[in-house]
Order: sequence, then C-alpha cells, then structure tokens
Amino acid sequence: MSRFEPLTDHSGISSGGELSAWATIRRGAAISPELTKGLAVTVLLAGLSTVGRVLIPFVVQRTTDEGILAPGGPDASRVLLWVALALAGVVVTAVSSYAVNVRLYTASESGLASCGWLRSDTSTTCRCSPRTPSGGVPSSRG
Repeated sequence: MSRFEPLTDHSGISSGGELSAWATIRRGAAISPELTKGLAVTVLLAGLSTVGRVLIPFVVQRTTDEGILAPGGPDASRVLLWVALALAGVVVTAVSSYAVNVRLYTASESGLASCGWLRSDTSTTCRCSPRTPSGGVPSSRG
C-alpha cells in the first residue's frame, strides 16, 4: 500500500454525506424519539429568544427618534417607556434562552442515554442502532 492511498473506513458507519438534512433529522428522530418530545415548545422559546435579540437595536432607534430627538425637545416619559419595554424584553429573552438550552441539554442527554451512548461500561454497544439485525453497531473485527 502506498503512503498516499486514501484509507478505507472499515467501521461500518457511513459519513451520512448521501443523506439530505431532512433525512438526517428524520433518522435521528426515529432512532431517538425523546428528541421530538416538546419540540413545539422548544421552537416557540427559540423564536422568543430570536425576537429578543432584535429588540435592542429596535428600542435604541425608537428611543432616539421618539424620546431624545422628539419634536419640542427630549421626552423623558417616552424614553422611560422604551427603556422599560427593553428591560422586559431582555428578561423574557434571557429566560427563554435559558429554557431552550435546558430543554436541548436534557433531551439530548435522555436520547443518548436511551440509545446507550451515555454509559459507564464501554463494552456495550448502542442498542438502538438500525445498522445490524441484532441492533448493535457492526464491527470490522468479525
């Protein structure tokens, strides 16, 4: 064998390059259904987090235009209103971001645990892998 020949992967695990993104997501959900529990809530919370990140530039612009550069001089009550709305938005964003992260960590952990990937004994294989009829990951050793 030449030192410039590509190595052949004999692990029995494909790269997944032949699967589309949606096929990969569907396969992951089939292998580990724990990941799909509460998905709607997770998407909703992630949406709130995203809106909250857009909120600050919006509030700065509105505060500047309607409060500081208001016709007739600065309007302190308008500035206070926008600052209070921004504060509430930041709190909602922080809480929803935290909730999304906790949800994703726990769903990933439970999915990996049910599949056997989180284990203290390294002699066991993943019980839910669809690669072999017995459910184990194929080995190149026999």
